[in-house]
Amino acid sequence: MKLKLLGSNIDNASANNINEATVVRVHCTAAATLTLRTAGGSTVIGSVYIGANESVIVEKNPTDEITCATSKSTKIAYNA
Repeated sequence: MKLKLLGSNIDNASANNINEATVVRVHCTAAATLTLRTAGGSTVIGSVYIGANESVIVEKNPTDEITCATSKSTKIAYNA
């Protein structure tokens, strides 16, 4: 998979839309739970556990917000 970087890392995202990204690569340096919420944090869309030194790619709406301690999140585009 090829990744096109569209921004810089955001450390330890907390209610952050990651520069209005629709695709985000999240890498955890220590195990953590990623929570995805609608804008303003009113509704939880879902959550996923990410192990230490693991990465996931999240597809989301531009205004949806990610919270994930011990992580580095980057806005990307990808080509499978």
